[in-house]
Amino acid sequence: MSKYNYNFYDVIVIGTSPISILNVISKYRNKKILILDKNKSLGGNWSVSEIFGFKNVETGPHYIKIRNKEELLFSHLDIEIEKNIFKPVYITKNIFFKLSDRRLIEIYKKYVSEKKISWKIKLVLKFIFFLIKTIFSKHKTNYIYPKYGCVNLLNKLTKLLHKLNVNLKFNTNILEIISNDEQTRLITNNGIFFTKKCLLPSGYQNIKIISNQKVIRDVYLSCNKNNQVHLLINEKPSRKPFYYKPINNEFMAINDLSHYSELKILKNQNRRILSIRLSENTKTEDLKKLENDILRFLKKTKIIKTSSSILNFKLTKLPNKVRREKEIMELNKKTNKNIEFFYSFDLSTAINMLSDEFITLRKY
Repeated sequence: MSKYNYNFYDVIVIGTSPISILNVISKYRNKKILILDKNKSLGGNWSVSEIFGFKNVETGPHYIKIRNKEELLFSHLDIEIEKNIFKPVYITKNIFFKLSDRRLIEIYKKYVSEKKISWKIKLVLKFIFFLIKTIFSKHKTNYIYPKYGCVNLLNKLTKLLHKLNVNLKFNTNILEIISNDEQTRLITNNGIFFTKKCLLPSGYQNIKIISNQKVIRDVYLSCNKNNQVHLLINEKPSRKPFYYKPINNEFMAINDLSHYSELKILKNQNRRILSIRLSENTKTEDLKKLENDILRFLKKTKIIKTSSSILNFKLTKLPNKVRREKEIMELNKKTNKNIEFFYSFDLSTAINMLSDEFITLRKY
C-alpha cells in the first residue's frame, strides 16, 4: 500500500456533473472538498467535446423544465437563459403528421395509427387533429436553457469551484469504498482517500461498497439510458432550437445543436449538426444501416430537406442505467451515514430536491 498517497477530506463527491457540483457546494461549501471523476474533463453527461472539427459540441441539450428554483439558480450563477424557446413536437409512428401535445398521442395511437381505415377517413381525421394541434400549440412551453448552451454553465461552475478552493481530480476510477461509522476510505487508481462523507450520484456504477463490514449489493439500476448519434447535415440550421420526440421504437429525441456555442458559425457554412438519442431497442451493430435509417426518417418527417445528405456521422455510447428516487432511498437505508447516494437523473428534479441553502450561491 505504500505506493498510494493518503489524503483526508471533509467531503468527497464522485462525478463532476452540474448536479454533483451544485449538490456539494450548496451543502458543504465551507468544508474541505474533493471531487473525483473518471473522465478527463468536467461535466459528466453535460460535458462537451470536439465533433466534426467543431469545439464544445454538446452530447445533447438538457432542456430544463421550470418547476420552482431553476430560474433563481441561473440568476445566482449570472447565466443568461432563454425562456419558452420551443415546445416539444411529438412525431407519430406512421408519420401521419406532427402532434405537439402528449395528450393527443394516445388518442391518435388508439383510434388512428393502429386502425385499418380508408384514406378518406384518415384525411378527415388529419384535419381534425390539425385543428386540435393548433389550439394546443398556442400556449407557451415552460422550458429554459442557458442562452449559449451548457458550455456556459460548465464554465461558470468551474470558476465557482476554483473560487471555493474545491479540489478536482480527473481520470480517477473508484475501485472500492470501505466505510464505517467513523470514516470512509476510497481506493482509486490514483491513491487512497479518506473522508467523513462520500456522495455518489445516482448513475454511478461498478463500485464495490463495504458498509460496516457488509458488502452492499447494488441491484438498483433500473432506468436505461441511451446512445447518442451526431450528424453533420449539408443545409442551414433551423431558425430556432427545436425538440422532436418521435413515437417509435428506435429514436427518442432529435435536437438541432447548431444554435449553441461555436456552432453558430454553421449558419454561414450551410451546415447543421443534429443530435439523436436512440432508444435501448435500436440496433447499433451495423452503423451504415443505422445511418441510412436515420436519413430516411429525417426526410420523411421533413426535419431535413429531401435533397440534403449526411456529411458525417458519429455514435456515442452512454451509460446504460441509472437509479430512480425510490431506489436511491432504499440504497441509502443499507449504507451508513457516511455514504450517501443522491439523485442526478435530470437537473430540474435534482435542483428542487436540493437544500434551500443553494440560494446562498448568490454570494459567490
